[in-house]
Amino acid sequence: MKDKDDIEQKEKNIKQFKKKHKNKNKTLKTQNNSILHNISTPCHITTSETIETSYVHNVYSAIAGHFSATRQKPWPTIENYLLKQPTGALGLDVGCGNGRYLFLSQNIFLIGIDRCEALLQIAKEAGEAHVILGDARLLPVRPIFDFAISIAVIHHLTIEAHRIDALRQLLTILRPGGTALVSVWALEQPNSRRGWNECSPQDILVPWISYTKAESPDNESRDIDQKDRVVETKIYQRYYHLFRKGELEEYIKKAGGEVIESGFERDNWWAQMQLKVNKTNS
Repeated sequence: MKDKDDIEQKEKNIKQFKKKHKNKNKTLKTQNNSILHNISTPCHITTSETIETSYVHNVYSAIAGHFSATRQKPWPTIENYLLKQPTGALGLDVGCGNGRYLFLSQNIFLIGIDRCEALLQIAKEAGEAHVILGDARLLPVRPIFDFAISIAVIHHLTIEAHRIDALRQLLTILRPGGTALVSVWALEQPNSRRGWNECSPQDILVPWISYTKAESPDNESRDIDQKDRVVETKIYQRYYHLFRKGELEEYIKKAGGEVIESGFERDNWWAQMQLKVNKTNS
């Protein structure tokens, strides 16, 4: 009888929790719109740095293990790009996270760089990864790379100047003739469960829900649903700038690059770019 009462109480607690956070999310949405309303203006640079620290860097440090478990499979466009690189090519993965792309091809040498020490540690534990702790806007490397990738990184930067800085850094670490592949979340996601479209706000906070589950005591019934063992749930908010169609290409041009190819895949805009060479009259 006691076990039945405990289960009923857990179900009641879970329902109350879901109801509480449903209302909390509505409040957060209103607050977030207020927080992020004018961050693209120069006078909010300090605020932008704070948002990136609080809603990007600190969050990924906290959720590294859970996040890594959801990021295992490579995207087709990125996989094809890496597999097309010539044997012996040297590349840089900016924002490498758990290093899922570092070992995709045995014919190239790919170095990873990220701001999150916890994710870099996961990358190192997965294999003999060569990784560097660093920032996408100030890459601590020389222009020696044949190619580079930056996947789902630049949309975490809060103002246009930061995004252009990151793209410019990618271009400047390439050898002459080198290329880089970049991907960002798209604003236009009509078929996604998120339901964003061209009328949606571009600067948003996206929740990441982290669950902590209790272990079953030896004397506890094994047929209790796993969801009944949730003892704590924490919601982290991650900052995203959703890119409208053509916006990534505009930033690449402002960064001094030229677009080789671009497209749309899995609710993301992507572009392959290279440093623009100014032609002079001979």
